[in-house]
Amino acid sequence: MLKALRSVLLFPLFLQFASAQSSFTKPSEAYAFAQQPITDWQTAIHAHTAPRTVIEPDDEARKRAAQLCPSFSVDNESGEELYWLAKLCESNREKAFAAIQRYLAGSDLQHGPDARLTLAALQLRMGGNWEPAWPTLKLILQQDPMDEVQSQIDVAIDDETDTNAARALDWSKERYAILLARNRTPNPGAEPLPLRYALDAGASLVHYEYLAGDVAAAEKLRDEINTLEKSSTEQIGRWAEDEVSWANMELKPAPPVPALSVFGKHPAATLPEPGRVQVISFFFV
Repeated sequence: MLKALRSVLLFPLFLQFASAQSSFTKPSEAYAFAQQPITDWQTAIHAHTAPRTVIEPDDEARKRAAQLCPSFSVDNESGEELYWLAKLCESNREKAFAAIQRYLAGSDLQHGPDARLTLAALQLRMGGNWEPAWPTLKLILQQDPMDEVQSQIDVAIDDETDTNAARALDWSKERYAILLARNRTPNPGAEPLPLRYALDAGASLVHYEYLAGDVAAAEKLRDEINTLEKSSTEQIGRWAEDEVSWANMELKPAPPVPALSVFGKHPAATLPEPGRVQVISFFFV
């Protein structure tokens, strides 16, 4: 009985989806339909009304996209529709990869920056690490807006540190050099890039140099970004100022921590002890 009732309730939804599926002639239309649950959810949130679900309905959108993806062929699409096909077929890596490559080989790319970021994500998923994606990320650094991708590149370098610290250090050096050069000499066709991005990259590089044990290189770079920050006439912004401040703090000796008592030691010692990694638990009344 319950099974039959469930079938009756779901059948109209199936017909609605099948009807919508058959009416799409473009990947862009299909992608908009697949994303509609998320679009409605976000609209409700922005309007301060209760959305249909407590959490963003990502799973529903992914299921719709996966069902609609086979309706279109890479060979039959061109121009911007190739971009939308890649977005629609996220669950089919090979198809999405072929579509985004063909799109980026074209001209007058309305969605060029996001397409390159999509390509990098696919290269990561297909290769299992960030190494295949790094040439694409470098291209993004050289010519695309940074607001949406700076954190993604942070993740790429940080992830690589766990598997190949030397390569991650090289990537961090390349990022800083590219962003600094782009600020000083803007590339033709690329948006001018504020200094704050280079300062953030430089502060991260200080950290990676320090982790690699090259304190002299870290100190030299710290002095360089301090000079850049002080001599700049731009509004650097709180975010970059904080990163530079952290880079300066990292290279200073740890301040002494007065200890009233230390387990296993008499009398009380001062923490931290030089040459030892210690975890200090703070509590107070």
